[in-house]
Amino acid sequence: MNLFTRSAIFVVASLAMIWLLIPTFVSTDFVRNFIEREITSISGQRVTLGGTTAVKLFPVPSASLQNVRFYRMDMREGDSLIAHVETLNISMSLPSVLRGKPVVSSIELVSPEVTLMLEEGLSLVSLLPLSNVRDALQALTDVPVSGDEVSELASQIPSDVNRRIGTLTVSDGTVSINAPTEDKLNHELDRVNGTLTWADLSSPLSVTAAFVYRERAFEIQGSSQSPLALLTGSIAPIAFSINSILGQMQFDGEAGVSAGLYAKGDITASSASLRNLLLWSGRRGRPALALGEVDVSANLQLRDNVIRMDDLSLTLDDNIGTGIIELSDRDDSLPTISGTLDFAALNLRSFLGAFLPIPNSFDNAAPVSTVFMDQLSADLRISATRANFDQMQFANVAATAQITPGLALFDIGFAEGYGGTLQARLRLDRSEYDGRTEVSVLGEQINMSEFNSVHELAPIVPSGRGDFAVTLTSSLGPWSNLLQRGEGKIRLSTENGAIAGLDPQVLTSYLENRAFKPIDLDYSSASFDSFQWETEISNGVLSLADAVAEFGDEKMSFSGIVQIAGGTIAASMRKISSTDDTDPIEFFIGGGTNAPYIFPSLAQTAPPLIE
Repeated sequence: MNLFTRSAIFVVASLAMIWLLIPTFVSTDFVRNFIEREITSISGQRVTLGGTTAVKLFPVPSASLQNVRFYRMDMREGDSLIAHVETLNISMSLPSVLRGKPVVSSIELVSPEVTLMLEEGLSLVSLLPLSNVRDALQALTDVPVSGDEVSELASQIPSDVNRRIGTLTVSDGTVSINAPTEDKLNHELDRVNGTLTWADLSSPLSVTAAFVYRERAFEIQGSSQSPLALLTGSIAPIAFSINSILGQMQFDGEAGVSAGLYAKGDITASSASLRNLLLWSGRRGRPALALGEVDVSANLQLRDNVIRMDDLSLTLDDNIGTGIIELSDRDDSLPTISGTLDFAALNLRSFLGAFLPIPNSFDNAAPVSTVFMDQLSADLRISATRANFDQMQFANVAATAQITPGLALFDIGFAEGYGGTLQARLRLDRSEYDGRTEVSVLGEQINMSEFNSVHELAPIVPSGRGDFAVTLTSSLGPWSNLLQRGEGKIRLSTENGAIAGLDPQVLTSYLENRAFKPIDLDYSSASFDSFQWETEISNGVLSLADAVAEFGDEKMSFSGIVQIAGGTIAASMRKISSTDDTDPIEFFIGGGTNAPYIFPSLAQTAPPLIE
């Protein structure tokens, strides 16, 4: 028998001997007892194996255990159940099994049910499921680490701490979270599936997971090159992404979790409907914000519950802007948003609609919503090269939005439009008993013909170029209160304009007929030199007192009232000439402001009853 043959026989015999001896080393009871000790050591919790145990050696040594329960070490068994796992699968290396010292390389939890109690003062370390990670972190508590020293952190872990971790997989799990002040579970993750890969304490970490939270499916991915440094409170690289039908978010930068959450890096986020996202979140009740599609990219910094976004690019309902935004959310106050945004083009209705619905007209019976005041505070400064509010077009707009729990101010401090400049304000004030709604508009050197046309004002409103100021206030309630019960003032001063259907010459023709006659609004009236009017509004009724139009040596003065909501007029008009001694001619104007009638005063035109 040659050497080769003898060697072959020896190898085969050895393998046969090993095969026969394997069951001695890896009996079910041996593996079961080992796993119970190992899982207890890994988790730092008390573990009981209540079901069967199945052991396989090939192709990879593994064990499958049924009905596994984890209990907190510091509580009685009946009150301390942390997790129940329907099936726990463990993979081990074959050499370690043959040595009688199995080494776990991966763990799979099938249908685990995990319950976490977020007790007051609970630290992040105490929530970690791996006892060796907790031991390492506690050993490194007093080790100051920063900058390049992060990569050397693992070398400072005591030698008696197990550095191995491996792969943890979860299949079809449930995670429930209880806050100490809640009587029932307030957070629950269903259909949890994911994998955490962390070879050892000095290795990078990666995680992928999918779950359902509040009836919405989420997928997350995350990684860190220095997870141990991150957990010790040092600043370390981190990247993650979240995807859902509600929106997407990606972050790539650095983070820390020592005294408070810290993050700095590049972020992108988008949502097809920010309102739906807020509704889903359920934060502080039903949101008033009517935000639609939003897309954000910025350089983010988070510190002390304040998020600052520099180099911000924001797309909100097709409004594209850039700027700086700060968001703060502290327990003792409302969420606050402040900053500066610059838009190339801005839809002002969409912008205001982000806070409260704006009706198409003030005769709308819908209530003025102030719910948003209870949900956030704001101090925003807005600029736009171009802006529009429905058919109204503006340029070089400067605006602000300021919101506190009792007061909201939406100001346009400057805007170019209608050939002049404009200012406007919407003020909602809840400090008084019945609250106040105020709308103010100020215009200078405005082309009133264009302004009247765009706003579809009554044809008898004077044209020309001029200045105006309008202030209208009412109690909080329906928007229609502004027109039906509003109080305020109007000031109008125009030059070189006209009043449709009325001038000193055409008035003579109205004297020829003693019956009511419709004013010919298509008549090309003579141009006046100036029109001056300053009056008050009371209970939705506008006074025409002190309204005077000057036509060279002649004047037309008006007195009477206009019902704003109904659009009706009841007024008298006098034609006065300064070149002769003739008595003023008086007329009565009535009907609707869009189709008024005129009638000469009876005192001047009526014949005597008896001749």
